[in-house]
Amino acid sequence: MSESSLTHSWATIEDICQDFLGGTAPTVTEDLASGYRMFLWPSIVGLHHDWSFLHPLATLVLRAEATDTLAATPSNPTTNVTITPTTIGSYHVGDELKIGNELLKVGTVGVSTLTVTRGYRSSTARSLASGDTITILGGNATLPDAFGGLRKGFTFDRGTGKGLIQRTSVEQVVENIQRFDETGDPRIFAIAPLPFTAATGQRFEAIFYPSSDEARILYYQYDVLPAKPDVSGTVYPLGGAQYSETLLQCCLAAAELRHRFTKGPQWQTAMEMLATAIERDRRDGAADTLGQLIDPSAVAADWVNTGSLSYNGTLLE
Repeated sequence: MSESSLTHSWATIEDICQDFLGGTAPTVTEDLASGYRMFLWPSIVGLHHDWSFLHPLATLVLRAEATDTLAATPSNPTTNVTITPTTIGSYHVGDELKIGNELLKVGTVGVSTLTVTRGYRSSTARSLASGDTITILGGNATLPDAFGGLRKGFTFDRGTGKGLIQRTSVEQVVENIQRFDETGDPRIFAIAPLPFTAATGQRFEAIFYPSSDEARILYYQYDVLPAKPDVSGTVYPLGGAQYSETLLQCCLAAAELRHRFTKGPQWQTAMEMLATAIERDRRDGAADTLGQLIDPSAVAADWVNTGSLSYNGTLLE
């Protein structure tokens, strides 16, 4: 489905901002970025709001756990090691492996080999030998590049009758993976940072326990960290047609402030339009009901929830 033709593309917003400045500005790239930040996070200018479109509902696919066997004894450096399993069709970059009690992570996949990171989440690096059983864990998945935080935790696919998976610490999930050999419905999860690289920036993954015994679709809601404006081709910003004019005005206000050193008419108009847009988003996102108000004294005693208890994200036994 294509974007509404009433939505300003970044190229159009760039042209309008340059026209406003008289066409003499060499670039307004940073003005667009400043205006976009002003629009997305209005607390920058003293207006507090959390846009509904910054929290999409997404799906995450967990692959089923599988096992394989090392076909040859690899060399054993302390960091990365190339291993040759009997088959590699089910291996993928980013998957977690378990050999004994050591967790490893697939870095690259070759024709008949794969490179894994030693000491990925374990300080011990045991000797690997031909015949060792490799367990491909069905309990981790890389989150989107734009992932900026979890808004609502993971739930199972529709019709399963299963509720939320409990969030806990990375340490607890890793400890369970290392200590126990269990598969089934994931019961706990944690959000873990992936190793940082300058080329891709900070990325995150979700790790689950127990490891999934079948392919599963999970649903979750997350906070989006948008990319900078892209004026090449027809690229659209977040917000849609209903907020497109507000975003344009925020970019004009940023250009006015940066190049004319004043919060003049463009700034004033932007604040007015931003306040109106915020009120609309609050109204459109308001719930029709918050549920049924029940008198607890009228509910049977066995209604009490006997599920898991957590404190500050840590699951209590």
